[in-house]
Amino acid sequence: TDQQFTHAVNSALSKTDDFQQVINDLKMAMLSYDTRHFEDTYNRLQSSMSFYDLFLKVMVPFLEHIGSLWQTNSITVAHEHYVSNLLRQKLFYQIENLPKPASGKERYVLFLPINELHELGLLFIHYALMMLGKDSIYLGPNVDMESLEGIQHKGITVYITYMTIGPPDNDLNEYFRGFRKKLMKADDKFMVTGYHLQTMAKQPSVKNITIFKNLKDLLNSFMS
Repeated sequence: TDQQFTHAVNSALSKTDDFQQVINDLKMAMLSYDTRHFEDTYNRLQSSMSFYDLFLKVMVPFLEHIGSLWQTNSITVAHEHYVSNLLRQKLFYQIENLPKPASGKERYVLFLPINELHELGLLFIHYALMMLGKDSIYLGPNVDMESLEGIQHKGITVYITYMTIGPPDNDLNEYFRGFRKKLMKADDKFMVTGYHLQTMAKQPSVKNITIFKNLKDLLNSFMS
């Protein structure tokens, strides 16, 4: 029942971990639209850890927490947009202050397909790539295949996307096959993660296209 579902979600969210109290502070700031409280909590974290760890260890679980609250109608779209915009500002600030890498043998092209709007995970991937000195281009949401055709690179192009809802026809194999045929050279790659992939019983299988079960696994592939 709805009541049992809500109880189960709240029980799962109440389990303690290293950053549970911080996540609770962020949640309270969100619910009351208290920007000062949010900033104070963020600054406290930033004083003790890198932005990379801060986002991956605190903000990603916080965003997952928000998603769970959304499913039980505990928050509104205004709450979600409020927090997303605060975090987007933090990401753009960090990206702006990184050195701008020169073109390399590999170029990373980050985009969200049509109808995909949740860009925080992809923005963080862009930040991580630039932090590692990679040639990364961030295109943002609602990008169709035709728009990607003009991005030419003499070396290897690595396309990266984050799927929350997936393509309109929900046929990922067809989408990936079309993407590979239309855009990818023999050595190009396509890396994909996101909630939509996690909910699928069978993962798509197309040459040179790699599915990552979560954001952390995709990021770890850059570090190896």
